[in-house]
Formats: sequence, C-alpha cells, structure tokens
Amino acid sequence: MMVKQMRRYWMLVIVALSLVLAACQTPLASTPTETPVSVEEEVGDGGLDFIARDLEGGDIPFSSLRGNVVLINFWASWCPPCQEEMPLLQTYYEEHAEEDFILLGLNVSDQPDTIQEIIDTFGLTFPVWRDPLGDIMAGMNVRGLPTSIVVDETGQPVLGWIGPFDEASLEEHITPLISAP
Repeated sequence: MMVKQMRRYWMLVIVALSLVLAACQTPLASTPTETPVSVEEEVGDGGLDFIARDLEGGDIPFSSLRGNVVLINFWASWCPPCQEEMPLLQTYYEEHAEEDFILLGLNVSDQPDTIQEIIDTFGLTFPVWRDPLGDIMAGMNVRGLPTSIVVDETGQPVLGWIGPFDEASLEEHITPLISAP
C-alpha cells in the first residue's frame, strides 16, 4: 500500500513540475489555435463532458452547462499570466452575463483556500471549479497555462488558446459565438 502512495505522490510531483515548466514556456500572444486534436477525438456526438469539483469538494458535471457557450479557462495561482488575465476575464464575463454565456474558471492543482484567495483578490463572480489532480487538463491535452477552450452550446469545442487573452481576441472570436442565433 505504501508503494502505491509513493508512486502516486511522485506522479503528482512530476505533473506539477511539468505544469510549471509548461507555464514558463507559454507564449504571451493570444493567437487563437485549433482545439487540441485529442479533445475533438474524445468528444463525439454527445459533446464534451467531465466531472470537476466545486470548492467544497462536490462533483459537478460539465454537461450541466449545456445550452450555453462556455469559455473554459484553465489556470493556477502560481501562474503569473493566469493572474494577469483575470481582471479582463471578469470584465468580459460581467458584460455578457445576461447572455447564454458562461466563463468557467477551471483551477488546476490549488487547494480550495488558495483558490478562494484569488477569487477574493480579483472579485471573481464567474464559476470556478477544481481539477485537483490535473486529470481533466491531461485528458484535454492541455500543455500550458493559461489555456482556454471555447465550447459551443451543444458541447463541442470550437476554439482554443494557449496563453493569456487580450480584449481584441475575446471580442473577435468569442462574442460572435455568443451572439449567434
């Protein structure tokens, strides 16, 4: 039993170090990129689905957001570009909160109290869920932070970014999806 725990511990350490290294190599430009192929391959006709955790530890299915355009933003507290884009994402969310749009902050690896500190610091009002072990991130082939994936109302990923957003990218690429009939 102890060997299994040690193996899991070292796997988590390796994943965490990989995330830190990937975040350090994240480009600063917000150029839209294609959704990672592995996401498209795994989604199928039923749409994207995964189970994340809320800050209290409860399970939340992504499918509960179906019917909305969802911007999933993978982030972590130790990622400076992630924190730099938070005010812009919050403003964008507030501007589009009355539409069929949800900005979902998906935190990778932080403890709930650390996540709550970030929520309080930036006055975040959009939903923030947890991916404590990085399983969702790995399953979607996310290789750096911040990474954002736009999912249409049917649950299909349509756009992806590696790196922080700028206002022009949000308006050019996401607003038309929200406004589409």
